[in-house]
Amino acid sequence: MIRALIALFPAVCLADPLLFVYFKEPANMGAFFAISNDGYHWQPLNGGKPWLPIEHSGELMRDPFLTRGPVGEFHLVWTWAWRGTSFGYAHSPDLVHWSEQQEIPLMASVPGANNRNLLGRREIQVAGDLVQHRARTPRGQPHL
Repeated sequence: MIRALIALFPAVCLADPLLFVYFKEPANMGAFFAISNDGYHWQPLNGGKPWLPIEHSGELMRDPFLTRGPVGEFHLVWTWAWRGTSFGYAHSPDLVHWSEQQEIPLMASVPGANNRNLLGRREIQVAGDLVQHRARTPRGQPHL
């Protein structure tokens, strides 16, 4: 099973299985994985239990997004809570062994701050409260 998970990320072709990362309401259990060979029929992994269980009290794991970085490491981000200005982050070399789950604050120090390089060379773009902060670039464009 692990070989199938790792095999599906380098380059997707029609013969490769697909991985679906999802949550179940009320989102207090963790991230679930399912696999499919056709995109229509999905088989939950880990016996239908969370693949990545929640580590912190009060944490939610909603809207998970999984990507693979340029050096092959997997990065998972998710909505941390219903209200607030943070998201969750964990990384894994193989989708089996995961780092500690981190709560990463957004716009915590300066209203309109751009949170760069949190995932190496990737940039996190967030649609924040532009009406309240009115953060603008020199050209007058909204800036986070």
